Amino acid sequence: LPSYRAFEVEMAKLAIALLAAPAAAFAPAAGRPGLAPLRNAFGVDATYPAFLPQGGVGGTGPMPGDDPMGVMPWEREAFSTVAADPAQLDGAFMAANGAALDAKLSQYSAAQRDELLGKKSDLEVLGMSAKDLDKFFNPPPPKAKAPAKK
Repeated sequence: LPSYRAFEVEMAKLAIALLAAPAAAFAPAAGRPGLAPLRNAFGVDATYPAFLPQGGVGGTGPMPGDDPMGVMPWEREAFSTVAADPAQLDGAFMAANGAALDAKLSQYSAAQRDELLGKKSDLEVLGMSAKDLDKFFNPPPPKAKAPAKK
């Protein structure tokens, strides 16, 4: 009988060890440091995007006072609220597209360029094809109407 009692004690120890082993695997290690926060190429913490408002995207749904044809609160994040001076925008546009405009108008005289830019915007001129530019400076003759037959 004493061997049976020793066997029960050993089995109890084994059962306790088997039950405690999975729990010990998930326990935090005493000497191991935690994971370092993610850093992107600029050294910024990349765990939460900086452009998102705190609390996630879209704070509320439609409210009773919202205009059904206007901008809803969850859509407001998609609209820009940047105020810019139109002169700054024109300057930025010409800095980016000035060379393309000059190349397109290089075959015309200065008087023709002034006439064209006086009647059309820079963006319209950039959108015109070479054929459209030629039509602007040399419009086709009007078509003669045939006399109506009676």
